[in-house]
Amino acid sequence: MSISHVVCRGYGNGTYPGQIRQVVTRGFFDSAVAPVQDEELPNFTVKANSGTYTFPLAIYFSGETSFSVTGLATGITFDTTTGVLTVNSATASGTTSNIVITGINASGSTAGNPFSVKISTSKVSPNARDYED
Repeated sequence: MSISHVVCRGYGNGTYPGQIRQVVTRGFFDSAVAPVQDEELPNFTVKANSGTYTFPLAIYFSGETSFSVTGLATGITFDTTTGVLTVNSATASGTTSNIVITGINASGSTAGNPFSVKISTSKVSPNARDYED
């Protein structure tokens, strides 16, 4: 087995400062591994009729070559190649719950945690995350 380089991501589970939670290998190696979700996908909130917002969700996965998605509503799109979620706040409305992004490669797939996109009519910052209903 030969590994060209190792990438360390994450800081542990909070037990010890600086703890490495996971080591992700990239490069040339003999064994094939399904994609890994590195961090939990957050919920997103955008203000209604305020523009188009993009959220790069590929940063939450490692080892994927493409993605799939379920649970999108009108005004919300997802690029299965780049992993970018786009929300058009003029055409989307309400809260879309249980969106699931799945990282895919030749060895398998890994579904991420379900998350929501909320289109709010109240005052919010453009990229607000982790809202509470």
